[in-house]
Amino acid sequence: MVTPSLVLSLAAALFAMVAMVAPAAALEQYKIHVATSTSASGAAYRVPSASQDHTERASVNLQGTEDSQCMPYGRRSTAVAGATILSRRVEKDSATIHATINAEAAGGHFRNCVTCGGNACLGILPNDTVGRASAKVGAVFTISFDADARVQPYELVVSTPGSLQNVSASVEAKDEEAKSIPVPSAGGKVTIQGGPGRVYTVSAKLDANVANEGGCCNASARADALVGVRLVRAPLLESAKLYPRIVGGRDATAGQFPQVGALLQEGRPHCSATLIAEDTLLTAAHCVYERDIKRLTFVTGLNAWKPEGSVAVKGVRFPKGELGFKYDDKSLKDDIAIVKLHGMVSGVMSTVKLHTGTPAMSELLDKKTALTFVGYGYQLVDNSPADLGVKRFVPIPISELNATTFKYDFPDVNTCQGDSGGPAMFVLDQGGKKEWVVAGVTSGGDLACLKYGRNTRVDRYLGWIALEK
Repeated sequence: MVTPSLVLSLAAALFAMVAMVAPAAALEQYKIHVATSTSASGAAYRVPSASQDHTERASVNLQGTEDSQCMPYGRRSTAVAGATILSRRVEKDSATIHATINAEAAGGHFRNCVTCGGNACLGILPNDTVGRASAKVGAVFTISFDADARVQPYELVVSTPGSLQNVSASVEAKDEEAKSIPVPSAGGKVTIQGGPGRVYTVSAKLDANVANEGGCCNASARADALVGVRLVRAPLLESAKLYPRIVGGRDATAGQFPQVGALLQEGRPHCSATLIAEDTLLTAAHCVYERDIKRLTFVTGLNAWKPEGSVAVKGVRFPKGELGFKYDDKSLKDDIAIVKLHGMVSGVMSTVKLHTGTPAMSELLDKKTALTFVGYGYQLVDNSPADLGVKRFVPIPISELNATTFKYDFPDVNTCQGDSGGPAMFVLDQGGKKEWVVAGVTSGGDLACLKYGRNTRVDRYLGWIALEK
């Protein structure tokens, strides 16, 4: 989980790591299921109406019984309808169906003859009849999050058919309480919150209904359509409005923490990160896991929206079993990552040192040494998020030390969603030379951001950080 108040640290971390798409074998914290339906129906003159329903394919083809009694003249009414699911494709983060739908109807025209005393025709009466055809395609995409899924924001993308020939299309989305949520327009996105047991549904319908009366022309409707849904992990920091407020924190001033910057996803605040080499960042694994690095950029400065320097992300790595460390996206175990940049960051003349274990973390705990958390989260002003993407910092002492993490639970200050990846630092005095040292990477905490925050210990991962890949 990513927390708000240590807005600086978590935010910095969030910006720092643009998640690189995990190997194909990696699984998301949700599953997508698709249920489809098709139906076809029709009606024509003096024949029984017909209908058919099926999950994949339905069709009807009717011809009326119109017939001229006096002369070879007339047209039969017809009703032809079909709906077919040509294919369905379900992947770990998307699902798509390909469907066709068509409906054609023609009205009939014929003449009745009035006879008297045999076969003599006394009169000719024209008649028009009606043909009706209807076809429907339905698809319900169900997004079910695992019972132990981690709370985090996603962007829901819905693809719907473009031009349809006399076919109507409708899409509806609902949350786990069956409450309607906005459906993004073509090419747009809507942010939803994933979490334990959450369920979202997207229902799409294609409907073709036609009718024709008389002896001329016909009516038709048809479409060849792709309909689908896709989930993309949303920028954590910009999506922080879904979560509780940041607790504590002060604005950094010019020249403060120049090595701490923000990771942007498609130009939007995501996480925080720290320069530990000219082209290398330290951040949290959950900031880069299952994310497209081509969408990530690292920026520096006091305001992520007005960066002083900007460099594209070249690659990322997080623990995948090396040296006994393996990142778990649900528990946030081994939540640490390295980001490589395409070049140096202009204007930043120094990098931050890594904590090597001196002084020991236990000593920092015993002395109640306050670590400085830095990041780019928002603050709460009049119960509304404000100053999103502004660099801030807050000092908090450690309250508990574990094998690879440490926790903090100091009153009135904390980190929260949208702060991940940022550094927790302290000043080390080495022979009169003072320099900042990164002791932790902001990782998570309690959902309400009121009880505690958690960081990954840097000193336990020095060997892994040093690995060249």
